[in-house]
Amino acid sequence: MSRFSLFICCMLLSFGANAQTTASVSTEILVDTIQKRHLITSGRMQIMNMIDRQLQKADVADGIYDQLIDRDGDINKTALLSNAIFKKTAKIIAYIENNETEDMQKRRYLGRIIDNLKLFNVDISDGIVDIPFYVNLFEHTYQVIRGLHNKNTVAYVRNNVDKAMYTLAPLIESDNAASVALMEGMAEQYPEILIKKIRTINNKSAADAVVAKAAPKNPKIILNYATSTAVERDIVRRSQDNYVQSIIKIADSAATPLKAIFFIEEMNKGKISLADINKITEDQDAYFKKMIEMRQEYFTTDLRKIYDRELTHEASRYVSSMNELHNASDAVRFKVIEKNSAIEIYYVIVYGNDDLYTSSFLGSFNRMLTKMKPKTGSEFLASIGKDKFRTFFKTLCQLQYP
Repeated sequence: MSRFSLFICCMLLSFGANAQTTASVSTEILVDTIQKRHLITSGRMQIMNMIDRQLQKADVADGIYDQLIDRDGDINKTALLSNAIFKKTAKIIAYIENNETEDMQKRRYLGRIIDNLKLFNVDISDGIVDIPFYVNLFEHTYQVIRGLHNKNTVAYVRNNVDKAMYTLAPLIESDNAASVALMEGMAEQYPEILIKKIRTINNKSAADAVVAKAAPKNPKIILNYATSTAVERDIVRRSQDNYVQSIIKIADSAATPLKAIFFIEEMNKGKISLADINKITEDQDAYFKKMIEMRQEYFTTDLRKIYDRELTHEASRYVSSMNELHNASDAVRFKVIEKNSAIEIYYVIVYGNDDLYTSSFLGSFNRMLTKMKPKTGSEFLASIGKDKFRTFFKTLCQLQYP
């Protein structure tokens, strides 16, 4: 038997005196020693030997075999990480052997421990270890296995959604309700992570929950999936969620879906029809004006960044036109912004600031001053809440010459 096999056995025995005394059900055994070691099959013993090898790799990462993983000489960090890797691993093994009866189930759970340790060893070899992540990962593994045994996983999962819990998604997959709770929580907290992995979520209910949760936060990616030919198309289109169905309606019926998607909130609330959206998206000036209004309307939501990106794209149309006509008369050169209000010209400047020629800026600035009258500059800036004033001021200081 290897050093680490002996270590695990000793560790399990040493935990016995401090074992938990209450169980959520009468058949659950929470003592921290393996009560019937003679029932461990040779196959499972091989898996435990694999766990030993991973523990050895983890232990020697700091150059010393001492069942401690030194973290910058910090006693607290070292203790937290070492307890998670060594003590919690031993505790999980004891729980599995004492409570599960099916050999394949035990193998599956022991395999999860190996996956955890392999993940840790890759990180520590790269010199980057997120201690809270690994403390949570091993604690979650223990609690999830308990929950699966007692058929009460959902509450723990719902109350502990984080990236460590998401790592255990394959383990939770067998519990439909818990899997849905995990995916809903992840979609709420980390939509940018989960929606891009939607095809890997095998639980259909969980995948549907992710689509529904992610749609209001990133409607454009749902639109992209709905109009694609990839497997994500079917996943999105089977959704019964009203918000998702509104996106699908845009995908199928809008004149310009990639522009119409920015009106999803208003459309879903019944404030604007698809016919009206089509009229706006066909007119560059009307569309730019509406994007400014929508950004202000949803300034405090996740959609603001989406409007920022679109306004940058739309401002570039005005800027490119003015720059390309730098040898033309002002009447020709600045015709592209003649119909725009002072506020709209202001946003052309701040969103197109990276590409504006000095002469394009000056022409736009002068027209903005004319159109803002009778307001003073201070009154004008106050009327827009001094939005992006720093960008505007920076543009004044860093003008580009053609």
